[in-house]
Amino acid sequence: PAFQYAFPPPVVIAIRPSSHPNNISGDGVFVTISGRNFGPTDSTPSAWVGSSSCASVAWLSESSMRCLVPRGSGANRTVTVRVLGALGTAAVGYSFRPRHAIQYLSPPNAPTYGGFTIT
Repeated sequence: PAFQYAFPPPVVIAIRPSSHPNNISGDGVFVTISGRNFGPTDSTPSAWVGSSSCASVAWLSESSMRCLVPRGSGANRTVTVRVLGALGTAAVGYSFRPRHAIQYLSPPNAPTYGGFTIT
């Protein structure tokens, strides 16, 4: 019989940054996923935030990978990785921050030549 070795499943310890920056909406935020048992190399790792797969995932080392976070909403979304066919889920989650919206301007209008302060 041939000898087979199975790597232990990946363990996710941290996600940095742990939340989506306020000034960015949608795809475009890379996060670093840290942990252990990511294997000696993997050219096709996968990662998910909640139920959405990351747009781009790169294996960096036995203890880290990078993920381009997909669009989403909510707090403490589960982060899951697949490395060398094995799944690992983070004990910590990723949170999306709501986009800021202007609710009120004072004054509501001003001359077009500028120089006025609005709040």
